[in-house]
Amino acid sequence: MVALGFGETMMSEGRKSAAPRRARLAKLGKAEETRAKWRAAATMDLSGYHRDALGEACLVAFSYAQTKGLGWALIGFGAASRARKSPYPMVKAIWQGYQRGKAAEWLLGQDYERLMAEPLEAARRRLNITPATVYDAVPAEARDGALPLAA
Repeated sequence: MVALGFGETMMSEGRKSAAPRRARLAKLGKAEETRAKWRAAATMDLSGYHRDALGEACLVAFSYAQTKGLGWALIGFGAASRARKSPYPMVKAIWQGYQRGKAAEWLLGQDYERLMAEPLEAARRRLNITPATVYDAVPAEARDGALPLAA
């Protein structure tokens, strides 16, 4: 289930439980809760990206394709610009994030109660979210060094 995938991802990242996150969501208003759920579902489960620098850059590109928010485009362009000298295919991974977001169903229009109860792989198939093959090919230990800090 997507919700179980969220907890599994948090635990694989060294967190003990998704409970603190759920408690914070319970305190938010409906609009903020919806945005928070979308971000959590897109980041932690559906997209397949992690909370490393490259994963965040790929998710930004995915988010731009979904929302057409120019802020996402600017951040994605900046990340790709910084990553272009990497020995790993960072720019290609970010571009694939955009392509995957464009090909996927519109995540903001989903029924989150239904989505959170759905098996993760079934949700990905239904929403046309393909595997992040380029991102997955980059060694995990290289993903945080993927985007050097600005000088």
